[in-house]
Amino acid sequence: MKLGLIGCGGIARNRHLPALERLQSANRDRDVEITAVADAVLVNAEIAADWAAEHFGQRPRVFIDYHQMLNDVSLDAVDICLPHGLHHVAGIDAFRAGLHVVLEKPFTVTMKTGQALVAASKTAHKVLALAVPMRRLPGQRAAAWAINQARLLGTPWAFFCHDVRPRPATQRPSASPTPGGERRPIRENWRADRVMSGGAMVVDSGFHFMDSIRMLFGEVDQVYAELRGFGPDGAVSVHEGRENTAIVTFTFENGAIGSWTWSAGLVGQGAASLVLYGSEGSLEDTGTHSQYAVYHLFMNGGELTTRSGEKISLDELKERHLASLSEAEKENLFPGGVTDEFAIELHDFFEAIRSGRRPEVDGEDGLRTLALPLAVYESAYTKQAVKIAPILNRETHVYQDIIDMHWPV
Repeated sequence: MKLGLIGCGGIARNRHLPALERLQSANRDRDVEITAVADAVLVNAEIAADWAAEHFGQRPRVFIDYHQMLNDVSLDAVDICLPHGLHHVAGIDAFRAGLHVVLEKPFTVTMKTGQALVAASKTAHKVLALAVPMRRLPGQRAAAWAINQARLLGTPWAFFCHDVRPRPATQRPSASPTPGGERRPIRENWRADRVMSGGAMVVDSGFHFMDSIRMLFGEVDQVYAELRGFGPDGAVSVHEGRENTAIVTFTFENGAIGSWTWSAGLVGQGAASLVLYGSEGSLEDTGTHSQYAVYHLFMNGGELTTRSGEKISLDELKERHLASLSEAEKENLFPGGVTDEFAIELHDFFEAIRSGRRPEVDGEDGLRTLALPLAVYESAYTKQAVKIAPILNRETHVYQDIIDMHWPV
């Protein structure tokens, strides 16, 4: 299986390439080879190619234009790790070239671009998989099993996810190779451009959170949100898609409710907690020391407390979850015993190609998750609660219109 890598930034070099190596070390996906890499910044592509040559024994061809790569190289699939606004552009091009596609989160930047991408995958009859790694973590798998299969919390009632983590602004590394010729990755702050990013953390790392709450609590019916951008100079911006503070209320189709509040723009005292509640107990994420805890759930620990007061650690829930699985189910969730979340999502993509089955998270799932951050932005813009269904149907799209004007599809 010949795989092309489009976009050779940090997520591709530091997570996707090592993930494939972990799979092959576990005797999985040895038929996959990195055949070509492309990045508009040549030094980034060269670094990725050098890494692949060192770890896989074969150096992929290097391109600065992925269109040329699609034309010149025989490929079966592509792994797209580009800035968000280019996901649908490169994805549609890949489908037109007859290739399978796995995309980094957050899928795309609007429902219009996302729907165009899904339509292209169906026309091409090719796999479209979304790389959302957090749901593949053993801790999050175990939490979802405890809630939805073992029913240890009873009926889901509510969650409270709160994180205020003041931190000073940091300066990005230099965007130039060193004078001595040593090659260093070049980083560009495309996230500051709403047309390219789709927004700030609500749609960026927040996409992980949105995928997780769907996995844990079910489909969302409605959101209400207030967003702010608190500046170091005391200035305050409102609902501009550049938020560093969010207060969001979710109402689920099953009647559960949830509160997601976080800030990286306030000053002074920090605070963090995450607890899910049901009719028979609660499940706390105790790993809130991580700066990404508000987006990446159950990475580093947790504890379930039953109505009777029994305490069950997340590690024990992981063991119970594994014990509930058949050998085939274990292999499906943790191939070859691999627990690296990026490796698991890539293996799922490869298996979907081989077998013709649906990937765990496909384009339709991507649209349903994307609707949540877009509803958050819409609510902040319109100052009213927003239903998810009109977002999915593109009946409510004031916020998205600003971005869609730049991306004709």
